[in-house]
Amino acid sequence: MGRYKTERIYYPNRWQPTEVLVADGYYYALKKPAETIEIAAHIMDAAHENEDEELFNVGRDLMRVANSPCQFIPNENAENATDSNNRPSGDIIPTIPNSLLKTGNEVEEEWDSSRDGIFNKKVNPQAVKKAINSVESERITDRPYFFVAFVILKILKYIPLNTSPRDFLLWVNLHFNCGWSEESKKKHQLNFRLEGTLKKLSTMHPSAWKNADDDGKEFWGKMNLDYYNLAISFKNAFTYTMINKMPVSNSDSFEHLRDRVELLSGVYDMYGTLLASAEAYINDGK
Repeated sequence: MGRYKTERIYYPNRWQPTEVLVADGYYYALKKPAETIEIAAHIMDAAHENEDEELFNVGRDLMRVANSPCQFIPNENAENATDSNNRPSGDIIPTIPNSLLKTGNEVEEEWDSSRDGIFNKKVNPQAVKKAINSVESERITDRPYFFVAFVILKILKYIPLNTSPRDFLLWVNLHFNCGWSEESKKKHQLNFRLEGTLKKLSTMHPSAWKNADDDGKEFWGKMNLDYYNLAISFKNAFTYTMINKMPVSNSDSFEHLRDRVELLSGVYDMYGTLLASAEAYINDGK
């Protein structure tokens, strides 16, 4: 038996000897701290499950060497209670975008799941709603706005390719209080009503919208860049782009996408860090 009670750990998509994974964690600490933090979280998860105290302490030390905000361990005795060693070395309060703070009463919302059947079972529809709410557009609103979200959700396989516009808009109407009439829902008239530039873009992949010809017939003038930027914003609200094994949150690439863990139904909380198994992901960054 090796040094630890836990002999093997599953990370990132295979079983590895614990001591090898620990060594990797220390190796990446300076060059790729995010990788070390993810390794440490998996180590602490396995250690907790196996009651492996020594390994748990190693995971905590990896958090420390990677400068994770989770590294701070207080000394609670009276003599050292005000010692500077008992405080984080710097300001670790995260900057939260204003758009993410505009949640109203969503925390207390009683979720109506009656229309959630359109989503992939690996997705948390309530988290998808919050992600959509975080994306703002000055010039694109109402159905065109939700059409762009619809396109991205299909690309990411969060909803099946054969999902009808009507089924998606029924979900939208339920959770975004759009006020679309019961008559339009009953008569199957609920649709995106694509016109002008958006009708042309609807036949193209969003990555091509940036350089698409624009007929400029909308009231606001040319809109293809607005639609393109909105598509990228939705993509980045739902996923990261993995570049050199590091998550990038503001990329315009549609390759190597990895789901934001908070959008997955298989997520779990590990000491304040959201984690999910490899099998829980729809887009794994490869």
